Amino acid sequence: MDSAAPALCQRIEDYLFRGLLPLWAEHGWDHARGGFHERLEADHSPSPLDYRRLTVLGRQLYVFSEAARSGPPEPAFAKLAHSAYDYLVQHFWDERFGGWVFKVDLAGMPRDTTKDLYGHAFAMFGLAHYYRAFRAREALAIAHETSLLLKRHLGLPSGWFASAADQDWSIGDRKLNQNPHMHLLEAYVALFAASEEPVFKEDANAIVDLFHRHLFDAERGTLGEFFDERGLPQRETGRRVEPGHLFEWFWILREGSNLWSDARTLPAAGRLFEWAERHGVDAEAGGVFDVLDRDGLVIKDSKRIWPQAERIKAHASRARSGAAKGEQTGLVPLVQFLFDKYLLADGGWRESLGRRLEPAATALPGTTPYHIFLALNEARAALSA
Repeated sequence: MDSAAPALCQRIEDYLFRGLLPLWAEHGWDHARGGFHERLEADHSPSPLDYRRLTVLGRQLYVFSEAARSGPPEPAFAKLAHSAYDYLVQHFWDERFGGWVFKVDLAGMPRDTTKDLYGHAFAMFGLAHYYRAFRAREALAIAHETSLLLKRHLGLPSGWFASAADQDWSIGDRKLNQNPHMHLLEAYVALFAASEEPVFKEDANAIVDLFHRHLFDAERGTLGEFFDERGLPQRETGRRVEPGHLFEWFWILREGSNLWSDARTLPAAGRLFEWAERHGVDAEAGGVFDVLDRDGLVIKDSKRIWPQAERIKAHASRARSGAAKGEQTGLVPLVQFLFDKYLLADGGWRESLGRRLEPAATALPGTTPYHIFLALNEARAALSA
């Protein structure tokens, strides 16, 4: 074990369970009306937004369910997970057409009834972890129903899912977008890990097949973001690459390594990792850039916190599996960098930095604790090994 690892593990535990989670339990949850605030300001007051998104609730359901399952005993976290689950099924489920609405207002009434694939993926991810933590059979049943609705209504003959539909599941746009499919794969891997039900393994493998057929750029060893209705890179945005997503795919494909029966998936994941390390990391100031093109040219040199978190997850996965000698030692400076440049002592964080690591955003989106909690929990497991 690296000599710095024990102290860093303790720092991680202190930040998560005495900083981040209490912050969102106290200030992030609307104690008067229920539901998580969409965003907090730097002083922890709620941002003046009049809606709540499915994405935020699904992610926070994961965070507090997993905190209750794997963290130090704290009844408040389990209580909040139960409250989040109840709010999800009571206010976001569409009783008429099935599936989940994308936004509700602050009173919990439907605001945007779009059927959003990305949001559905995170509802399933949150349900998977709620089931894993509390063995709530109803949550698993709802995840099954959600998956069946997606396949029935958003599944396209081309082999991918439409990114969104109207409330009645009418589809207008049949383009292929990478990101929601990645998170749908993440949800299926989590559901299989929690339940061991074969259907989730089959669903995960279908998305991995899509990854190889359309998303993975085998020539360059990278990954596309936006494709047209034929599955070809879009003319305007088809060269866009987000290195954070390459690290994220690497981690998901490694997490589901027991599900892939072919010999090509893990080598492809390794190429994504290598490309992101070679082109996506700033060798001068440190940190992962937000956006590149397929040739490795930096398009957007800002550095949001989530790509840094995904890089930590990728390195933690390698350390846990023994994929690279000394990987645990290499993980330590990445976690220290996150603490030094992004994380704040009060449980908050800096959402985005500029190229020279100057602060560029102060608000705290409710989607970000998912990235921070998952990354640091993975790092803690790897550093404790």
